[in-house]
Order: sequence, then C-alpha cells, then structure tokens
Amino acid sequence: MATKLPATIVTPREVADAVATAQRECKDSYAQAYLEALPIAAEEYGAKGILVQLLYALNNMSTWRGETARATKATLRAFVAQRERRV
Repeated sequence: MATKLPATIVTPREVADAVATAQRECKDSYAQAYLEALPIAAEEYGAKGILVQLLYALNNMSTWRGETARATKATLRAFVAQRERRV
C-alpha cells in the first residue's frame, strides 16, 4: 500500500517561522516548555528528538485558537508527517 505524501513539502524555514509564531502567541505553558527545549532535543537526539518535542507541543496547543493558530499547527503537523517517514 502506497503512503500518501503531503501536498507540499514543509521547509526548515517554514518550521522555524511556525515555532517562532507559536512561542510568541501560544499561551500554554507546557507547549512553551516543549518548544523551548527543541534545541536541546535536536542536539541530544537529532531528528527524532525534534519530532517528539513537536508532537508534545502540538498536543498542548489544543486550546490555542484562531487563523494564526490553525496555520501554525498545520505547518508543524505537515512537517512531522513528512519527517516521520524518514526517521
């Protein structure tokens, strides 16, 4: 069975912009903690660490609402989906 690829590829720049937006606008303290830990996770665990941190952050962003929130979370979800196939 073929795996469905995302319609567009999310670039690292788009992810960095989405993370910066979430850090600036999402008020959930747990999501903030996971986003702040991204550099440490990347250094210690590589790509898998980044994916885990983003998944935890996304889970805690569930109460963040609005158009910016939807677009930011969609970018992060698409990045996780495309990277999960590689790790």
